[in-house]
Amino acid sequence: MLFQEKHCFRNLYLCQWAEITVGKRPVRFCGVLLIILLAVPGCGSESTPSDNSSASAGGGSTSASADDSANSTSPKNSTSESSAAAESVTAPETAALTIEAPVVKSPIPGISLPVLVSAAEATLADEAMVIGVVAGNESRAYAVEALEPEDSHVINDLIQKIPVTITYCPVTKAVRVFSTSESQEPVPVSSMSTDDKGLSLILNGTTYEHSSNTIPLTDMDFVQTAWIAWKTEHPDARVFQGKSPDKPLPDRPASAQ
Repeated sequence: MLFQEKHCFRNLYLCQWAEITVGKRPVRFCGVLLIILLAVPGCGSESTPSDNSSASAGGGSTSASADDSANSTSPKNSTSESSAAAESVTAPETAALTIEAPVVKSPIPGISLPVLVSAAEATLADEAMVIGVVAGNESRAYAVEALEPEDSHVINDLIQKIPVTITYCPVTKAVRVFSTSESQEPVPVSSMSTDDKGLSLILNGTTYEHSSNTIPLTDMDFVQTAWIAWKTEHPDARVFQGKSPDKPLPDRPASAQ
């Protein structure tokens, strides 16, 4: 039996054409040859580069596995350390935030037809500041100090049937005097003051800032001066000195104009 082809293979299945001689006639056929570590000289005695690379890769794989194993344990240690550090830190206490609601004040009616005294009866100091107003042929003086209390910022007076409203803002210290030709009665102006915005005037249900130009009244001329100066120029003036601290100031009768 003679093989016409010879090959060296290892751990492989190979289909080859083979030829044998039966008697004097050669027979050619295809068969499956299982070759395992064939004992052919030079076959399987040397390591192929792929084997070395496999071995190296295997070694590297082992090292990499060791490194991966070491690295896989590191996060656990890091996590434990972080947890321990977190437990040792105490969160600061948050201070409670208190928001105070704004105080809503009710409108205060102006003093209508206040009681007046003559210049001779007035007890004001000479240097006391007054607001002097002249309407028709009559003069009046309103002590600034008497307008300081919260319920005295507005005076709704009537001078010879001419409505005169004196207003004073305790925040800005501004004074405005109003009148109107549409009525012969005191104008019903109310006030409402706040510590930050100053005085607001309320007329017919509408609120206006003290400095507003849309108040439906006419600004009147006035003089803010010392009482001694006004008394010297207007000796017949009638004076508003304020109301007594222990009792309300009574309204002046409408007949005493």
